[in-house]
Amino acid sequence: MSVSHIDTHLKAGGIVRKLLFSHKNGVSEVIFQEDVSYLVVNGFVFVEVFSEKKIYLFNDSGSKLKEIPIDKKLGYSYRGMKKNHLSSSGVAVLFFPEDNSLGNQWNDIEQYEIDLAQGAIGKYLGVYR
Repeated sequence: MSVSHIDTHLKAGGIVRKLLFSHKNGVSEVIFQEDVSYLVVNGFVFVEVFSEKKIYLFNDSGSKLKEIPIDKKLGYSYRGMKKNHLSSSGVAVLFFPEDNSLGNQWNDIEQYEIDLAQGAIGKYLGVYR
């Protein structure tokens, strides 16, 4: 499987992003109405749509499998996602403490797994430096 990122272009008054999935049956495309970021991990494609506060999970042919909400953590700001071998899915989400009363003494960014079985943000994995 391969995923290709296509350049941004204007269409119908907004910016559109496409992901192209090349697979044995041809090519599939998924179009988003805004900039997105994605990770390819273990044959799955994780797509972050920041304004929707969701991560979409696609299989290698471009079919959407899940929508994972990025729940607000009281006192923390969402910072993105990254590959992480400690996460059961291979992907972690990052949260930054908004004030000194939370997190550790260095205000490190905290990592949480994406739990695919629950379709939610899962357990705490540690700090990200």
